[in-house]
Amino acid sequence: NSDSVKFVTLQAKVWDAGRGTLLATHHGHQDGVHAVAFASTGTTIATAGGDGTVRLWRPTGGRELTDLPAPGGKVHGVAYSPDGRHVAAADDAGMVTIWDTGSGEQILRLPADPKKVYAVEYSPQGDVVATGGADGIVRLWDPTSGARLRELPGHTRTVWKLAFASEGTLL
Repeated sequence: NSDSVKFVTLQAKVWDAGRGTLLATHHGHQDGVHAVAFASTGTTIATAGGDGTVRLWRPTGGRELTDLPAPGGKVHGVAYSPDGRHVAAADDAGMVTIWDTGSGEQILRLPADPKKVYAVEYSPQGDVVATGGADGIVRLWDPTSGARLRELPGHTRTVWKLAFASEGTLL
């Protein structure tokens, strides 16, 4: 159909927001970049790709540090732990994978949604990971043990994005 247009970006760009200048363009994903997260230190960024990978980069210079394959297919959301030591990714298989950013070792796989997971976020203290997806239920997890702490039902549609307030008690 000539009336439909599909726009997919295979790159992530880092800008100096104050000056409006482009600092780096990160190439590497073989399918669209669905999400980007900065580590709190500002020294790395994570990109989530439709190609089933999470890639960690230096923000400037475009250098890829590592490529983390997500076992569940397309990756829709990505979040760093507050200390930057872990990165979590939400995927098409309804799972959230957590990796150690230093070693690239997979630490946990959380069964976050019976369908697809789109949203993942760490609490500001790093003691809770929140997930949301196609079934409309937000789930809270212990990122160390993988234990499900609580379910927060009530959404009537897909949960696309999550955010904690700075003190960590509101989501």
